[in-house]
Amino acid sequence: MPLSANIDRLFDRKLISINPETLLIETGNDSEVQEIMSPYIENKLEFPFAEKNPDMLSKTINYLRYHYSKFCELKENDVKESGNTTADPN
Repeated sequence: MPLSANIDRLFDRKLISINPETLLIETGNDSEVQEIMSPYIENKLEFPFAEKNPDMLSKTINYLRYHYSKFCELKENDVKESGNTTADPN
């Protein structure tokens, strides 16, 4: 996944996140975001530094857990506000 400014903004705004268990990118229910991210949805994130720096990997996974929990909260609130009771799990 390219680290472009647009993708970084989506991540910062918690419109996308990385599931810390599967290491797959997930999006909210916004169709524009889903379209932008569609080439990357099935790609598992890799950490080339993991072998050389396991402490950094641990910190990264911990941050992903935090970010993902906030992403899920926002996604759940969006579903409640829209009245949609059948939320897309991705």
